[in-house]
Amino acid sequence: RGEQLRRGLRDLVVKPDAAAQPRRAADIGLLLVLLLGAAFLAAYILRGWYPHDEGALGQSAERILGGEIPHRDFDEIYTGLLSFLHAGVFALFGIKSVFLGIPLFLAAMGWLVATYKLMLRFTPPAGAAAVALVALVWSVPNYPASLPSWYILFAATFCALALVRWHETARPAYLLLAGALGGVAFLFKLSGIFVL
Repeated sequence: RGEQLRRGLRDLVVKPDAAAQPRRAADIGLLLVLLLGAAFLAAYILRGWYPHDEGALGQSAERILGGEIPHRDFDEIYTGLLSFLHAGVFALFGIKSVFLGIPLFLAAMGWLVATYKLMLRFTPPAGAAAVALVALVWSVPNYPASLPSWYILFAATFCALALVRWHETARPAYLLLAGALGGVAFLFKLSGIFVL
């Protein structure tokens, strides 16, 4: 028994854990995706502005800050959650349209993580990182206005990840989370109902 224990300890010290190797590679891949994604997205998110979109988004947020309620006190072009999000950003940082990019940047980074984690189920970390970065390049930087369609995309991806986790673990909390994310997508824009 003592020899068996020594051999087990020697193997533990000498050989790296086989399960830790893929996990380490996945963690390094995630870190790489986050660093490259943040640098790339930051270069686009604060560059330029889209007056017809950002003007409407900013006006709705300002009206909420003034105490008005969407769909009751003024005509809101979307379902309303985005305007409340933007009003919160204006309350925290000040009323400047450039600040509308802050929640978009943060949500896009979270979406990048979810995309990477989804892709890890189909390809090794290098492939998952490549797919996640290509998805980022072909998304928000092409039109970096804080529109609800981006948030629907993000919610749909988070929903897909929650459904995959439910399938893997059979934990009902993941199914509940997927449904809640569908509801959040709807609150950003009516077409978010298709997430459900």
